Amino acid sequence: LGVREDERLVLFSGRLQRSKGIDTLLHAMAGLRLLDPALAARTVLAVLGRGRQGRLMRALATRLGIADRVRFVGAVPFAEVPRYYAAADLFV
Repeated sequence: LGVREDERLVLFSGRLQRSKGIDTLLHAMAGLRLLDPALAARTVLAVLGRGRQGRLMRALATRLGIADRVRFVGAVPFAEVPRYYAAADLFV
């Protein structure tokens, strides 16, 4: 999945729309740098799904300076989703 053993994986799975709170999650990922910079550097957010807000959420990740720690995976075949759940340290 492209996540190293020493990295922590936060997983979001769902339609990319504001009502799902993906923007809040991106702000929280950015805020992690203030709380624990070392942990923030080892934390990756994988976003499974797509939707009308996808482009805006990518732009927000860039504006927040976390685009290198966020992977917008897109739609994933149902059979592959369990691999992401199994690898995740935290599901949001």
